[in-house]
Amino acid sequence: MTPDNPTNEACTKPNTKTTLWILLALSLAIVGCGLASPKPASTPTPLPPPVAAGFTIDFIDVGQGDATLITAVTSETLLVDGGRSKARIRDRLDSMGIKDMVGIALTHPDADHVAGLVEVLEMFPVERISLNGGDSDSQTFGNFMAGVEAEGAAVATVSRGDTIPLGGLTLNVVHPGELSGDSNEDSVVLLLDCAEVETLLTGDAEAPSEEKIIASGALFDIDVLKIGHHGSLQWYGFISPHRSNFSPPLTYRVVSYMGT
Repeated sequence: MTPDNPTNEACTKPNTKTTLWILLALSLAIVGCGLASPKPASTPTPLPPPVAAGFTIDFIDVGQGDATLITAVTSETLLVDGGRSKARIRDRLDSMGIKDMVGIALTHPDADHVAGLVEVLEMFPVERISLNGGDSDSQTFGNFMAGVEAEGAAVATVSRGDTIPLGGLTLNVVHPGELSGDSNEDSVVLLLDCAEVETLLTGDAEAPSEEKIIASGALFDIDVLKIGHHGSLQWYGFISPHRSNFSPPLTYRVVSYMGT
């Protein structure tokens, strides 16, 4: 059974869909927990409206590459990777009606993850940027880092044990523990644990990374798995012997497009 996660204050019992929407009103007693009891009033006091809690997650079609948008019930948004095409990520976000972007997280510097984020930095005043600390001599990554510097956002280099906040949610970084020098293996892997739904976003992580994550004891009851490296065969070979770590069985497995 999944343990309670007190850090994710915006999490409640979910109604799981392919695009997850988790919504449940919190009672006044929960909202007011710990506050001093008011003195009795002579006339009834209207109750405040119920407080909603939850998140949505969209796996965006950006052609080759990854782009995953997490939106808290507060409407704060975090984009994990941006795909290869600047035009496509702009078109997708515009069509979704996204007007603001609180944070972005780059799993690793490969072009099919970072190129679209260059455009995102042009589109929105991003407040927080999370990186794995890896480097690349590609012009695309250089353009991204120039955009990061110009943005003036708070930049964090994250590793296992760190967290990324989002509107009452907490995304836990479960990989990397330390950098190996291999871009894919060093992908940031994020675990979003909200009530009874656990979502694992894996970037381009493959078998060596997954073995380290399992050994760390960071995983439990994964419901939604974004398959590493666009559905790499290494991931399918990895899942079978470790299915006991995904209990109950995976509800959704998401594979991004790798191209030809």
